[in-house]
Amino acid sequence: MAKVSYKPGDLDSDVAKAAGPLQVMTYPKGLNFKVEVEFDAKMEKEIGADALLAQKMWLGVREVYEDLVRRIGENLKNTDRGAIQLRNAKEIDKLKKLVDVVNRGIEGATKIAEEAAKKAVLAHYEGLKKKRKDYAKYKIKIVVTITGATAGLATSIALIGASGFSGGVSGALGIVSMAKSVSVIATEVVSAAQTVEQSLSTLRIQLQAVHRIWGEAKGKGRAVRGHANEIAAATLKEFLGLPMPSAKQCQSNLDTASEKLGGLDVKTHDISKKVSNMMLDSSAMQNDFIYKANARLSKHPDPQALKKYGPKLIGNLQKAVKPGNDAIKALVLAIDQNLKRLDKCKVDLAKLAKEVEEVNKIRNSNKWTENAYKVLDNSLMVANNILAGSLSGNGLVQGADNIVTNVVPVATSFAYDKISAVVFADGDLKKALW
Repeated sequence: MAKVSYKPGDLDSDVAKAAGPLQVMTYPKGLNFKVEVEFDAKMEKEIGADALLAQKMWLGVREVYEDLVRRIGENLKNTDRGAIQLRNAKEIDKLKKLVDVVNRGIEGATKIAEEAAKKAVLAHYEGLKKKRKDYAKYKIKIVVTITGATAGLATSIALIGASGFSGGVSGALGIVSMAKSVSVIATEVVSAAQTVEQSLSTLRIQLQAVHRIWGEAKGKGRAVRGHANEIAAATLKEFLGLPMPSAKQCQSNLDTASEKLGGLDVKTHDISKKVSNMMLDSSAMQNDFIYKANARLSKHPDPQALKKYGPKLIGNLQKAVKPGNDAIKALVLAIDQNLKRLDKCKVDLAKLAKEVEEVNKIRNSNKWTENAYKVLDNSLMVANNILAGSLSGNGLVQGADNIVTNVVPVATSFAYDKISAVVFADGDLKKALW
């Protein structure tokens, strides 16, 4: 037996040309059209020598092939128009049904084409037998193979976000809520820091005033000392609005600073815990998002959706949450710096407390001796050095204010709608962000 085979064309390519550009539907891949005719070896020489005979044999097959291409192409072209509307409306279930209809149509068309191709070859052979009586005693075997393939959807992962997708929404809302809570506490820390700074600034002036009063009264009588007190009191009240400088007032401002500094320390540690939880919540939010997105992908109209879109979805999610995670890291750094600053302030405040204690001892003893003045001079010098260090300026206020500033990007970046827009973006991520 001899065989001759015929392939009318590249079915994948020809169908794509017939369908034209598609926006939603994808062309079927793997279509193949092949005809094999098996005949008696005695016919082989004649058929091989007659090129025109072979061409005529495949004429009907070519017509069947072209009809199949036209049918599938028109089917895809018409379906794509409806698919565009369903995609825009995010009608996932209807899109899935539409793809099933298209593929059943392709399967039916190929079966019809197989039968038509066989009939075309057989009809041609019957015609030959009428012309060549000697062919009548031969039989031929015709095998038409049309490998089917399925069309799909070129739909984007935006479809995953349709129908109320809520993966990670509670986590994102929790992070935003916690960020707001941190902002409130941080604002309280700023207020406490301002009180600390104000108390210490007043303490500096009071210590200097006490030193001045006692210095002016050095070696003089009680009346002179009283006069110096009056001058200092009038000056402070008129120009600074401060109470009469005294050891008692120094102690009062020191106590206020100590109390507020302790509260500031507690609140900053509270902020630190909340921010640590925000980091954990961010990770949990992403895991929840991916878990639910995968579940949605498994129901996507495109059966290959998980493989196609899964990696892109994860990449988009990481890009979406990166600004928020970076803001949390900046917040952690700001808190860590402020805690270190607070630790140093507590050490210096303890030293300052000892100096004020010395002032109180001398003030209460009423011993106006050379030794007492030396102690005062030394105390004031040490106190001023301390007040010129970690407890000076507005370092505490700036540190607390930095925390408030860094909280804002966290809340902004974890807006769920913005995250979803980036994750399910069809094109430019920047466009989705803004």
